[in-house]
Amino acid sequence: MSRRVAPERIGKQRGFTLIEVLAAFAISLALLVPIALMIAGSAGTQRAVERAAQSAALVSEAARIAMTVEPQTGTVTEGQFVAVISPDDTVAPDPAVAFRLLRVRVATQAAPDVTLVEVLRIAP
Repeated sequence: MSRRVAPERIGKQRGFTLIEVLAAFAISLALLVPIALMIAGSAGTQRAVERAAQSAALVSEAARIAMTVEPQTGTVTEGQFVAVISPDDTVAPDPAVAFRLLRVRVATQAAPDVTLVEVLRIAP
């Protein structure tokens, strides 16, 4: 007994049409793009948090140096930091007062023009 093929199936090929393939591609792309953006965004956020933590540590160390450096005019180098100590000229000196104000500006040696911390200190 031989099997006969229906006349309407002769010449038809099996598979997907171009429209079906493009629709499947568009649906998969619509599902994958938000996932890829979420992964890329979380990596960028992590880098930003690491940079912020490094900057906070740098400024904290600069503030410690500004508050503990000897209050004498001049330049002091400590580690990667440079502290420039100069008399504060915003207030006129008063001979009746037994102290003077000093401005302490702390920067890194790599970028001495960029002030990390600037404070006023009282010196005898």
